[in-house]
Amino acid sequence: MDVGRLWCGDRAELVADDMAILHLQIVMLAKLRRGEGFLLTWQGADEAGAPRSVWVHPAADVYFEFDAPPQDPVDSHLLQRLMVEANGSRGIRLDRHGHLAALGVPGESAEI
Repeated sequence: MDVGRLWCGDRAELVADDMAILHLQIVMLAKLRRGEGFLLTWQGADEAGAPRSVWVHPAADVYFEFDAPPQDPVDSHLLQRLMVEANGSRGIRLDRHGHLAALGVPGESAEI
């Protein structure tokens, strides 16, 4: 699995697989182009694994990094689910394994 990174500002770093970062990038840029902010929450990388949240807004510095160019096609259904999450009060969420909560990974709770 290739690992990608997303930085929001100079303090918030999210590490997930490249395809998750690619889907986040598409949705985030769509929201930001429209001048819309949203909440992004993920499990921290420290030992405690405490949830981290950041309010992503049009004036925020956002950086994306990929280990390798993603080869798989973009999942339009996942993009739609992520956009619904981004528009909701809980925002976009990733579980403790770096999976997008919108995927609803079987056997895992989508809760943070």
